[in-house]
Amino acid sequence: MALQMEEYEKYILVAGLRAVSHYADRNEYLSFSLPELQSEIKRTYSVEIGVGELGRIFEKAAKLANTAQYIEHIKSPFASDRFHLNVEFTKEIASVSGGGEVWESVDKAGADWLAEALTNISERLNLGENPAPVVLPLEVKSIPASDRYVSILDNQEAVAEIASDLESIRREVEGSNSIDDESRLIALSEIALFEAAICQPRLAQDIIERFLGFCASKLANLIGGALVGYIIDKLKILLELFLSSVSTAA
Repeated sequence: MALQMEEYEKYILVAGLRAVSHYADRNEYLSFSLPELQSEIKRTYSVEIGVGELGRIFEKAAKLANTAQYIEHIKSPFASDRFHLNVEFTKEIASVSGGGEVWESVDKAGADWLAEALTNISERLNLGENPAPVVLPLEVKSIPASDRYVSILDNQEAVAEIASDLESIRREVEGSNSIDDESRLIALSEIALFEAAICQPRLAQDIIERFLGFCASKLANLIGGALVGYIIDKLKILLELFLSSVSTAA
């Protein structure tokens, strides 16, 4: 599956690019950390987006804009992540990442319009909802989600990759000092439930969608980083494999 931005991610990306460019002064290039990015978005739009969510979105933007070299993700085992970009090309970064229409809409409707959108997105994320739910084809929607299943045997490679990522995520949740006890217990419970589900011969589609929503909202805000983004992409691939099998069977 080709890498692409979810619709709600485009709004957050555009907000971040516009916010950080305000304090660039006259410098052509700008480097910033995720906490700095979070702070600028909050100062500009009065909305707080989780550092984990921001990291996943901007890392995706860096990959999408890689060939143009407009933005670079700087990583080190000894220092926090930073993003380095050419301020003159913030609009181009948004465009190559799929956020060109959002950028144009902000130019027309203003910053207040973007702030309203961010507020609504943030509220859904904080409630544990997925702002970008997976939309199923009409012919599949007619079947109750609880009656649709993915065969584990037919998708062993995809499931094995997800299982490996889950192990890494669980260790990170267990070892993090920034997660409160209640959130840690909830996250570990959700991970354990999904791990148990993928050990069965068949996996219900609604279980995949539930865990996908949890990863995109709560888990991304708790630990951030690329790993959660990777598992989200793999869960979507698993759903696509399911939809393909349903279409073939039909």
